[in-house]
Amino acid sequence: MLPRAWRPAPYLKRLILQENTPRVITGPFKDLNYIRRSFSSALYPKILGLYERELHPVVDEIIEIRFDRVVDVGAAEGYYAIGLAMRCPGTSVVAFEMASEGQLLLREMAQLNGVSDRLEIRGFCNPRELTQALATKEGRHLLICDCEGYEEELLNLDQVPALRNTAILVELHEFISRGISQRIRARFEASHMIEEMWSEERQAKEFPLSTLYTRLMPQKYLAEFLFEYRPEAMNWFWMKPKQQQTSFDSEIAAKSP
Repeated sequence: MLPRAWRPAPYLKRLILQENTPRVITGPFKDLNYIRRSFSSALYPKILGLYERELHPVVDEIIEIRFDRVVDVGAAEGYYAIGLAMRCPGTSVVAFEMASEGQLLLREMAQLNGVSDRLEIRGFCNPRELTQALATKEGRHLLICDCEGYEEELLNLDQVPALRNTAILVELHEFISRGISQRIRARFEASHMIEEMWSEERQAKEFPLSTLYTRLMPQKYLAEFLFEYRPEAMNWFWMKPKQQQTSFDSEIAAKSP
């Protein structure tokens, strides 16, 4: 029997967490300093840079646009909140996270990456709190929403009129509320351009670290470290205000080589 240190799972954990402060290995948040645990989601895909990789083109677009304010509802330890603060130096971030453990990890992540001065951590987000968060700074706003079905109540144009002028990236939770995607689309199709993304199965060939041992070991072990533990295929909407689309496109074109 192999010594424990050379069994596939312990070996891969050491390979991924090769420093006391790991860094994201690839993807839009490459080189983001990370903690050695996550809150309510899979850690290893984040450090590998493959977490929600279906959204990478959207995240790249967000980074190009450089929003003035990002509001992240359901921020957990801060993969998006801290990642975008790191990649967008002029952007202020409001991170809503109900759990005290998540808030502690957010603070730790912010300190690791030197963005504490641009991060505001808040607790529960209801329509009133969201309205306030979107109203305190002029300019272009982005809402990232991953709140386990509560998006149906939160994404309400009547209660939060500022959403009409806000770009929104929302994870939809059909397994909690069937038909929620259709209902959210109906609310926003008049005011926003809507692009839908679906989660895809992970393949061992995506594993970004290569050593002699990873090339020799059964590929199922590599695939396990990419798994995000979702209950079923997930979908997201990337919704951009129609009245701002021209300025978004111009901003991206101006920064293209």
